[in-house]
Formats: sequence, structure tokens, C-alpha cells
Amino acid sequence: MKLQERSYNGKFTRPRPEIYIEEQASLVIIATPWGVRSGARRAIQTITDFYLSAMNDIEVTSPFQKLTCLSPTANSLRASIMLANDVVSQEENRNEYLSGLEIFVAARAGQEFSFIQLGFPQVFLDRQDADVITTGCLTDLSLDFGPKRNSYPPLPNSLLGIHSTTSPTIRTLRLLENDRLLLVSHSWIPSEFFKLTRAQRTLGGLSSSFSTNVPDEPFWVGILEF
Repeated sequence: MKLQERSYNGKFTRPRPEIYIEEQASLVIIATPWGVRSGARRAIQTITDFYLSAMNDIEVTSPFQKLTCLSPTANSLRASIMLANDVVSQEENRNEYLSGLEIFVAARAGQEFSFIQLGFPQVFLDRQDADVITTGCLTDLSLDFGPKRNSYPPLPNSLLGIHSTTSPTIRTLRLLENDRLLLVSHSWIPSEFFKLTRAQRTLGGLSSSFSTNVPDEPFWVGILEF
């Protein structure tokens, strides 16, 4: 997998994510720290250690019950992110809140692509000869409290490590040839984004669309290719 990414700060700022890609395991982790960055690095290490162990040994013991509605890959991702939540909440936030994370963790097994997330980025499937397909669409709290654009800075809706338990969003896609994912951390998605052609859906094209249509809004955008 290959990830191109870019950040932009407008009137407000948005934390730049910590990114980890394990090519052999087809694993990608995007952790956006709201607070100290050590929490993001600790979460990435925990997720990677457990997921790689589970991939290499299908009998590895999980501290969490496997769900029959999920594939082995999705179950491993779920267990890894729940472990990371335990680690961050106990080691980083035991005495006071120091780090909360928006996180996206994904892995590919053949044509199956599973991802799990808390908060941004939003996930859009970029399929050849098709419009952008929404697959993981979220909002942040600035939408709840700001009646108009530019009223409030980015305010995350869901964070890993803040509570002792977590309820992440889990989805699985069947990838086709030339599929890509567009990953967007942006409080407001302008309507022009959905009008971009496949040829315009490049890192530069996406960045230009966001910065032109909502210039005061900070964003992070990534394109994940397989």
C-alpha cells in the first residue's frame, strides 16, 4: 500500500497525524493526537505488535471475544485497537488527560479490505468510472455547536484512550482493480468535493478544492493506493 498525504492550516489548526505502514502485512495506521504525541506512538506500537502476532499465529490468544459477524482480519483489528485504548487510557491518562487520539487502522487480505476508526479521517472509496462513494463518514463537534462554517475550530467527536472502553466503527470492503481510498479530516466537506472527476481526484486537486472553497478550515487529506 502507498499513502500520499498533505496537511493545511487555515484560520485554525489541526494536529498532523502520526502515520505507520507495514507493507508485508498490508497494514496502515493513521493516529491523530489531540494532546501529547507519545500517546499516538504508543497506540501504533500496541496495534502493530498485536496485529502482526495475530497474523503470524491464528491461534494467538485475544483478550477480547471474537465476533462472528467479523472476518478474522476485522476481528484482529478490533482487538488491537481495544488493546491500544487500554494502554493509552491507563498509561497516558491515568492521572490526568494528556492524550486522546482520532485513529484509523486498516488491513488488506486478498480483495478484502477492513478498517476500523474512531473519529477522522472520513473514508471515501475512489472507484474508476464512478462517483466518490462514502464508506466511513463522520462529523466532529464543531458541526453540532457551529451553525455556520468557520464558527468553531476542529473539535473531535470520538477519541481513543479517553475512556476505559471504546466503541469503534468497523467496516469491510471488497476491492476492485484500481480502487483507491480518499481519506479526509475536515470539519466541513464542500459540495465541490463530490463533483471532482477521477482525473481531478489527486492530492493536489483535493487540496486545491478544499483550500479554495473553505480557505479558513484546516484539513488533512490522504490518498491510499493498493
